[in-house]
Amino acid sequence: MPPEEFTLLQAGLSPTCYRFTESIIEVKMSISSKSTSSSEFEVGASLEASASWGWGSASFASHVNYKTANTYSYSSEGSSLLRTTLKPTPPPARLNPRVLTVNTLPLLQGQPAAVTVS
Repeated sequence: MPPEEFTLLQAGLSPTCYRFTESIIEVKMSISSKSTSSSEFEVGASLEASASWGWGSASFASHVNYKTANTYSYSSEGSSLLRTTLKPTPPPARLNPRVLTVNTLPLLQGQPAAVTVS
C-alpha cells in the first residue's frame, strides 16, 4: 500500500498566530553644522613729490589687499530602537480543520455508518 500524503493541517498541526500587543519606536538624530568666515583688509598709500628749477612733479600710489576665507562643516548621527511584544492568539476559524469521523462498525450489524463532523 503506497503512503498517503497529508497536509500539516490534516496531520493535526495547526499554526500559531501572533499579535502585536505593545510596540515602541524611538528615533534619535543629531545634526550639526558649522560655518566660519574670515576676511583681511589692507590699505596703503604713498605720496612722492619732487621739484627742480620751477618744475614740480608729484605721484600718488595706493594699494588695496583683500582676502576672504569661508569654511563649512557638517556632521550627523542617528540611532533607532524598536521594542515590541508578541503574544500568541488562537488561529482564525477558517484555519481550524474540520474533522469528519466515519464509524463503519454498525455496517457489520446491517445498520448505517455513523458520521460525525467536528
